[in-house]
Amino acid sequence: MIMQEFRLYHENRTPIAINLGFPKEYLEKYGFPGSVKYHAYYGKCPLLFQVIQVARYEITYSHYLIHTKGKATCKGAQKCLEVHFILDGEILYNLKGFGWKILRGPSHNIIALSSVKNEVQFQETPVTTFDIHIAEEDLIRLAHKYPKLVPLVEAFKNNGNASLFIAPKRTNPRILLLIQQLIEALYRGREQEKATEDMVDQLLLMVIEDEPLHTKYQYTYENIKDIQKAHRLIALYSDESNILEAKIKETCIYKNKFREAFFLLYGVFPGKYLDDLQLEKAHKLAAEGGVDSIKNIAQVCGFKSSSYLTKIFFNRYNMPLSTLLREGKKRKNMEE
Repeated sequence: MIMQEFRLYHENRTPIAINLGFPKEYLEKYGFPGSVKYHAYYGKCPLLFQVIQVARYEITYSHYLIHTKGKATCKGAQKCLEVHFILDGEILYNLKGFGWKILRGPSHNIIALSSVKNEVQFQETPVTTFDIHIAEEDLIRLAHKYPKLVPLVEAFKNNGNASLFIAPKRTNPRILLLIQQLIEALYRGREQEKATEDMVDQLLLMVIEDEPLHTKYQYTYENIKDIQKAHRLIALYSDESNILEAKIKETCIYKNKFREAFFLLYGVFPGKYLDDLQLEKAHKLAAEGGVDSIKNIAQVCGFKSSSYLTKIFFNRYNMPLSTLLREGKKRKNMEE
């Protein structure tokens, strides 16, 4: 485990104690059920580290709850490939052999580390990082499929450090959504499930393949979390009037920006997504014959008007809603 060999030092070279576990007040908000947790105090607020094993991958999820500027040195001896994501915040970072760089979230890189030796200049804002550590044998296996990783293998052989990208890449919304889904799975104690391992595999491939994703707007990790939450709540409360407008407003994201991100993440614009949910419910109600009119179906399903419902129902199912309702009533009467 990488944290077992990890050391922290103040700017004056005095050690910073790394303690097992989380302070009680931070456990519920930040802790994974199955992770090994550590914390270190840098000023009044802690640095929180937790390590969790997902199949052959070791994941480290860290929250630097910084509210003061300062410098620290980090050292470690474990040899590994690190897929390093900064989700939130900003730090000035000097990794051995790479020089000082400003890292702002959301961004990522893939780094081959023969050992860890870096300096971190913390800003006043908290920083959240998400790292995946991959053993040398798995890196060699991946390099056979992805030749761009060969220089990282060579760095391992020569006991050096190397980076896949010259500069960290800005992390696109689809990768951020996958990270959020993976973090949710870990919070729910699903680290041993095959679906969770598959998410890690998919995340690695998305980073390695590095397919460009052009967007009109830039998105923070919090933007993606808010849009994912809105997506879930729209599905849960699709029959409430004005649900879409209400959830967009709650995110505090401009409507056009929300629409772009929603389409990038889910392959459909939010208005069409809501229409589809409501149409499925309208179809079910009409087919069951338990509602006596189209007007009532529109009200129950959250449509603003029965005329809009009948129009998009015909476009979707190529049949009048009135016909399905009549057939549903007839079937229900026969069953009774």
